[in-house]
Amino acid sequence: MHVYKDGSIHLSHGGTEMGQGLYIKVAQVLADAFCVGLDAIKIMATSTGKVPNTSATAASSGSDLNGMAAWDAARQIKARLVTHAAKLYQCDEAVVEFVPGGIRAGTSSWLLPS
Repeated sequence: MHVYKDGSIHLSHGGTEMGQGLYIKVAQVLADAFCVGLDAIKIMATSTGKVPNTSATAASSGSDLNGMAAWDAARQIKARLVTHAAKLYQCDEAVVEFVPGGIRAGTSSWLLPS
C-alpha cells in the first residue's frame, strides 16, 4: 500500500479476484481505516513483483488474509502519520485523529481538496 499526499491510496495485495469481490472488500477495509471514500483507493493488479510468495485464494481465505494484512498495514501507516502530524502541528499525538477527508490535529485540520 502507498499513501500519497493527495489522499489517494494505491493498494496491491496477493489475492486473486475471481468474481468474489475480493478487491473491493480489501479496498473497503482501507477506505474505512483512513476515513476516505472508496474512490480514493486505486486497486493495482496482483503481481509477484510487489507481493511475492502469496497464499492461495481459496475457501474465502482471500478476504480474511488480505483484508487483515491491509488493515495491519493501514494501522502501521496511520501510526506514523499521527506521529508526523503531531510534530507538524505541535500537539500531542492523542489529539490527532483521522476524519472524513483528512486529519485533525488539535485545533488544526488538513483536509483533502474536494
